[in-house]
Amino acid sequence: MTTKPSFSDTAVDHQITLNLLNSMIQALPDLIFRLNDQGYLLSAKDDPNLLLPTRDFIGRPVTEVLPPDLARLTLDRITETLQRQQRVCYEYSITAQGKTSFYEARMMPLSEHEVLAIARDITEQVQAREVLLSTQKRLTAIFDIAPVGISVTDEQGNIIDCNPESERLLGISKADHLARNYADHHWTIHAEDDSLLAPEDFASVRALKENRSIVGQVQEIRHPGFSSWILVSATPLNLPGYGVLIAYADINALKRTEALLAEQKAELQHSNAELEQFSYVASHDLRQPLRMINSYLELLHKQLEQTLSDEQQTMIHFATEAAARLDHMLVSLLEYSRVGRRGEPMRRVNSELALLEALRFLQPQIDEQQAEIRFNGEEWPVVFASPDELTRLLQNLISNSIKYHQPNQPPRITLTVERQKNFWQFNIIDQGIGIDPTQFDRLFRVFQRLHSRDEFEGSGIGLAICRKIVERHGGQISVTSEGLNQGCCFSFTLPAQAIST
Repeated sequence: MTTKPSFSDTAVDHQITLNLLNSMIQALPDLIFRLNDQGYLLSAKDDPNLLLPTRDFIGRPVTEVLPPDLARLTLDRITETLQRQQRVCYEYSITAQGKTSFYEARMMPLSEHEVLAIARDITEQVQAREVLLSTQKRLTAIFDIAPVGISVTDEQGNIIDCNPESERLLGISKADHLARNYADHHWTIHAEDDSLLAPEDFASVRALKENRSIVGQVQEIRHPGFSSWILVSATPLNLPGYGVLIAYADINALKRTEALLAEQKAELQHSNAELEQFSYVASHDLRQPLRMINSYLELLHKQLEQTLSDEQQTMIHFATEAAARLDHMLVSLLEYSRVGRRGEPMRRVNSELALLEALRFLQPQIDEQQAEIRFNGEEWPVVFASPDELTRLLQNLISNSIKYHQPNQPPRITLTVERQKNFWQFNIIDQGIGIDPTQFDRLFRVFQRLHSRDEFEGSGIGLAICRKIVERHGGQISVTSEGLNQGCCFSFTLPAQAIST
């Protein structure tokens, strides 16, 4: 037998349901209002975000409790909701105590004369949206005025957007650009070596297929009446509906400069070759008549020796000495012109063996001056050089340190070598007469001397030969000294690895 619920039980259940609904309403983060068609607030959910406590506005029209603009908006939405008898959504803002908050409202009809309004605070979303819009405007401005061409593709590689600079660099209009795929056969793209690039080798195609950034591909875009050098980079966007972003940098000026430099380099090499050939031929051919002059001077001296006055004897002596000095200068000039022309080919050379060979050639000078030369053979590396030129380089520098030693003191010379990043640095350190720092720039020039021939013999070309040998090997030569009578250090570098000659 079924027992019929009593009235009191039904009332209890109803109260429980009401309490449950009220708890659910209070748990919602929304503001909730019940209003009639005249705009009177009939009830509201208690909430700390309300402008007034609920007891202060229940039973009052919105025109008395809301700002005028918001009150008019609310009355309009009430009318619209009741007329349409369906939900109406709208947004509004309200400012209180100097702070503006934004709300999204939904108004639903409860009857022909009442509505329920639910408002949710969307201030953070609105602010985020404004930041996003501001960022989008800035990015759009950058996109439009960037001095770099930019294109964007979809996931299939179709061009979906490009900026004005890309039109200039690619030589096609935006409409033509957007009608193409990034691997379209209409592209005529050449690599730096002038070979035609296949579409699968394009930076953009590789970036999408390999899902990685491809940076710095040099390309030349060609089509009838147009050519443009660009540096292309592409990166996958990994966003729905997007493929890759492609950037083009204008390197036309760089390519023109490279071409001009290559032309000037070729002209300079040709000019240098002609100059070296002239130096060689001139110095070689001039020695023959010079030897004849010297020979005839000696014959004249022998035949007329008994009849010449002392002044005439001195004049012939000066002429003979000048001819000999000129011949020595021509020999030195020949040696200078032969650097790189007559030397052995470059190969891997044990620098210690080249040093020992140089010391063997210098042994008479070392013995005569009682020079002391110190070095650690274990430190000396294998380098890529012309063996005889490396020997000549070391021989000239060590000979120079022996020659310019302190008077009445035997030369003391220390040879060291050390690694400097991608180079080996060789140092020849002496305790000689030193060099005035203001004269450093003259040392390595042809026929430049810092001392008179009465003080030291020489042609003034030995250090110029050293400089030419070092530079031909891709290195640099320099000197340091604290000044006169302070000794000096000649240093030169050679690449740690082979270079193109």
